[in-house]
Amino acid sequence: MLTSDLVLARVRKGILRPSFLDVSEAELARCSVLLETWTAHQGARREELDEMLQGLEGDGTDFAVWRGLSKLIADGSEFEVASALDPSEVRAHVFEAAAGAIPRNDAERNQILASVAKTLGVETHQVEAGLYADLSARQVLTSVPKWSAEMLLNRYNVALAQGVLYRATELTIRLVDKRAARIRQVFHMLKFFGLMHRVEKDGKSWILTVDGPASLVSQSRKYGLNLATFLPVVFQCNSWELKATVEWQPRRPVVFELASNEVDLKSTYRMKGNWRSDEETMLLSRFAQGVDGWHLKAEATILDLDKGEVLVADYLMTSPDQKEVVVDVVGFWREGYLARRLEYLEHVKMPIVLVVAERMKTHGAAIQEMNIPMVYFKGVIRPDILIQAAERALAIDRR
Repeated sequence: MLTSDLVLARVRKGILRPSFLDVSEAELARCSVLLETWTAHQGARREELDEMLQGLEGDGTDFAVWRGLSKLIADGSEFEVASALDPSEVRAHVFEAAAGAIPRNDAERNQILASVAKTLGVETHQVEAGLYADLSARQVLTSVPKWSAEMLLNRYNVALAQGVLYRATELTIRLVDKRAARIRQVFHMLKFFGLMHRVEKDGKSWILTVDGPASLVSQSRKYGLNLATFLPVVFQCNSWELKATVEWQPRRPVVFELASNEVDLKSTYRMKGNWRSDEETMLLSRFAQGVDGWHLKAEATILDLDKGEVLVADYLMTSPDQKEVVVDVVGFWREGYLARRLEYLEHVKMPIVLVVAERMKTHGAAIQEMNIPMVYFKGVIRPDILIQAAERALAIDRR
């Protein structure tokens, strides 16, 4: 992710446009130089690397681009504390040996370090090296991502779009992809990241309306990171369009629009694996052998609602007498969002249970269930409570 000061964009006539880098020889050369510089400094202190990077930036006006690219490399790199001793423990011994007094000269300082070295049974130079080894500037670069210049450039452009949407109040995504598996993966990741959303079907297009981080009173940072992490999944579809209302400046919302036929944003996101929260993974494991005759399976069920809207549910429960109940899990939520979701869930013809993460509410109190049984959870989704809700759902006439 790019920090807000590194997200470069311009606004013209109320339309915001990120300052994407062209895939040109000059920009690829810039990326190559940065990657080579980072690679060459493996084993060096961060302060040595930073000094070299400042030299590359020079006095030009595009220093934010250099820093943005370096920030992405840093996110994929690893630094370690180069000391066999615990720096906090070394400092405690040194301060105790100094008895609160500041050494007046190098001789007194060396005497204190030698005393601590004797206490710890190590050499004086080890005490010297470990004293502030945990400071950021003293940490040693141990690994750098093995990216090509083009990969870094692509990551930068994607990161610009992510950074812009971090200030969005609402985002609309239109997707077209003939691969049903890819669309289901998009839905699954939308749910995995707990994004507040609704889904509509318009001919061959899927329309996702997602609440933005700037619409939240609390937990906006975590929600924004989740939205940013989800976004590259969209770029892997055959055709996509984005439109968002963005609070780029206080009380001056602008529009951010982007489409796959306008800019080639190449995602390096690897869509594989079983992406589920720890709570859901635990719930599935507890139902693996059945609970009181009930079974639960992960199944992205798409249910048609009124006015073209659809529900993408997470799970399907089966009772001992083979009756089915849809289970929909809600991550982030606020009172208004939950009320709207309950309202359109009223149109689901199948028995349904809404499972709500209590700890992920952004503000407002929990609302009372209406015609949809609800289960709130904080750390663990209890199977017995879920079964009770499913039994209530089966008893409701939804014709």
